[in-house]
Amino acid sequence: MKQKNLVYSWTGNTAACAVALGEQLKAEVELILEQKEREGSSGFATGGFSASIGLSSKLKEKPQTEGVDVLLIGMPVWAGTTPPAINAFFLSTDSADCRRFFVRVGGVGGLCL
Repeated sequence: MKQKNLVYSWTGNTAACAVALGEQLKAEVELILEQKEREGSSGFATGGFSASIGLSSKLKEKPQTEGVDVLLIGMPVWAGTTPPAINAFFLSTDSADCRRFFVRVGGVGGLCL
C-alpha cells in the first residue's frame, strides 16, 4: 500500500511536522509550492483574506497522486479554513482513487502540535 504525505507549509513548521509524520508512517512527502511565494505581513494578510473567501493560488506544478492508496494532506489553518494552495490542489486533481485524510497541524520552534 503506497502512502503519500502531501503538504503545504508557508513558514516551514507544517513541513517539519509532515516530514516527521512521513518517517513514522514510511510515507513519501511532497511539498505543494505556489508559483508566487508569499512574503512578510502583506503575504500573511492576502493569504488569510484569500483563504477566507475560498480563493485558490497558482501552483508551481501539480502534485502527483497516481498510484497512491492513502493520501495525507497536511496544511496550516488560515482564517479558519484551507489555504489557497490547498484549494488549488483540490481543483486540479481527481484523487478519488485513494483514501484521503486531512491533517491540520501547527508547529512552534520545530515542535509539532
